[in-house]
Amino acid sequence: GQWERANPDATSRQLGGVTSGTRALVTGHKAGSSVSSYDIDGGITSIRSVPIAIPDPTGDLSFRYYFAHSSDSSDMDFFRAYIETADGHRTVVTEERGTPRTDLPAWLGTRVSLAPWAGQTIRIVFEAADRGPASTVEAAVDDVKVWRP
Repeated sequence: GQWERANPDATSRQLGGVTSGTRALVTGHKAGSSVSSYDIDGGITSIRSVPIAIPDPTGDLSFRYYFAHSSDSSDMDFFRAYIETADGHRTVVTEERGTPRTDLPAWLGTRVSLAPWAGQTIRIVFEAADRGPASTVEAAVDDVKVWRP
């Protein structure tokens, strides 16, 4: 269930494809013998970009993602996107939490203003977690873009 760059195999909690190109960031791309094979288990997995110099003035950050889980999920499970500054301070810019209902995978798009970080060097961090009782949790990210004004 760690982040990897791949074209995911389809399961009921993981889409069998990406929104563009041939690979996305996914939490374990293999299908396995059951829906809970290769998903996130018992913790947090994160991936962090290289440093990105944000111009001033700046545009937005956009990306597509999904966070899917089974009905045994809880609000302790999550998907988060952060902006991390050079000193390591992280600001949550997107968050989705688990719920005790099945949430099937579907690509969602989000767009975040980078104005608070204009003129700084940042990193983009994605985290997904299965921190509650054992549950099936999958996440993916694709089409990450930093727009110019």
